[in-house]
Amino acid sequence: MGSKDWWTSIFYLVNVWKDTGWGTIIFLATLSGISPELYEAATMDGGTRWHKIRYITLPALSNTIITVLILNLAKVMNLFESVFVMQNDAVIKQADVLQTYIYTQTFNSGALPNYGYTTAVGIVKSLVGCVLVLVCNQISKKIRGRGII
Repeated sequence: MGSKDWWTSIFYLVNVWKDTGWGTIIFLATLSGISPELYEAATMDGGTRWHKIRYITLPALSNTIITVLILNLAKVMNLFESVFVMQNDAVIKQADVLQTYIYTQTFNSGALPNYGYTTAVGIVKSLVGCVLVLVCNQISKKIRGRGII
C-alpha cells in the first residue's frame, strides 16, 4: 500500500472484489429468468454452446448489462470511501481523486476552508456525472429501443 506502482492495481482489485457479490446476484437473477426451453430448442436445432450464448444468453442479459452500466457510471464520480481509507502520504499523488480533493480542500487545507470553491467543484462533478448517465441512457435508447430513465 505504500508503493505508487502497486496502489492502482490493489485499488482495482479491492473494488472488483467489493462489487462482485452485488453483480453476481443481479446477473444470476436475470439468468434464472431465461426459459430452459430456449436452450433445449437451440440444442435440438444443432446450436453449439457459443450459439446459445450469442443468441439466447446475451440478448436476455442486455437489459441488465445496460442497467448495471448506467448505475456504475453514476458511482464512478462518487469514489471516496475506498480511496480515502487506502490513501497514505506515500501514494497521495497517485490516489487522489476528485472527492478526496474536495475533502482535502475543505477540511485539511490548513487555512480557512474555501467553501465556495469546493461547492463549485462538487457541482461540476455532479453535472459531469449527470451528463454521463444521460449519454449512456441515449445510447441505450438507440441500442435496445428504450432507456432506463
